Amino acid sequence: MKNFYLLIILFALASCNTSEVKRAYIQSDIYNLNSSSISQLKSLSNNSEVGDSNFTKQINSRKYLRNYLGKKQKYKSMFGAYPLACSYRYYYATNYSLSRSLERAKLGCEKGIKNFNVNFNADCKCRVVAVSNTFLYDETAYLGARGIMPFNAQINKNGKISRIKGTYIADNPGQNKKMDTFKIKNDADVQVCTGTFYTGKDKSKGQIYLSCFNDKVTGNGTYINAGYDAKLRMMNGTAEIQLDGGGLLRAIYGPEAR
Repeated sequence: MKNFYLLIILFALASCNTSEVKRAYIQSDIYNLNSSSISQLKSLSNNSEVGDSNFTKQINSRKYLRNYLGKKQKYKSMFGAYPLACSYRYYYATNYSLSRSLERAKLGCEKGIKNFNVNFNADCKCRVVAVSNTFLYDETAYLGARGIMPFNAQINKNGKISRIKGTYIADNPGQNKKMDTFKIKNDADVQVCTGTFYTGKDKSKGQIYLSCFNDKVTGNGTYINAGYDAKLRMMNGTAEIQLDGGGLLRAIYGPEAR
C-alpha cells in the first residue's frame, strides 16, 4: 500500500514538472523568424530558470496561459501583440518542430490583430513571448487589459469649436488599479494629448486629467463607463472636462467613438 501511495506522489510530481513555469531574459524583441532567431529561442528555452513564486502565481492566474502550459505536444510557442495596450496572444502546439510551432503562432497572432489594426487605427505588431514553458517577459506582458480604443472629442473654448478624433493608448494597461496614464493620437498617428485616469471607489466612474496641443488645452473632469464590449474587450464611456481658463471638452471613448 505504501508503494502504491508513493507511485501516486511521484506521478503527481512528474505531472507538475510538465507545466513548470520558467523564465528567460531576451535582449531584443523578436518579430521576424529566421534560422538565427530560432536558434536564439532554442538557447533561451534550454537555459531558462524556474520562475519565482509570484511570477508563477500571476501566470497561472490566467486560463489562457494555463491552457498553454497544459499542452503536451513536444513543441509549443506563443506570440503576443506589442505594445502591451494591444493585449493579444496566440499559441500553437505541435509534435512536428519548434520552427513549425513558431511560424503558426506568429501567423495566428498576425491574423488576429490585423482587423483590429485596420478598424482602430492601431499599429500592433506580433513578437514571440513564450517558447515551451519558458516566458520571455515579466508578467505584465501577459496580463494587461486592452488599452487601445477609439476616442472622439469636441472642444468648446472661447466660442470656437474644434474636434479630436483618434485613438486612446494606455501606457501601462491594467497594471495600476487606481490610475492609468495615457496618450491620444489623432488619425494621422500624431500624438495630440496626454492624460491620467483616476479610478473611483465605484469603478464605473472616476476623475480624468487631460492636456492637449502642447498644454494649450488642459483641464480636469469626470468620466463614466457606460458598458463593456466583451468581443472587443473595450469599455464604452463618456467624459466631460472643464477647461482651464474656461470652456468645455466632451468626449466619448470605446467602439461607439469610431
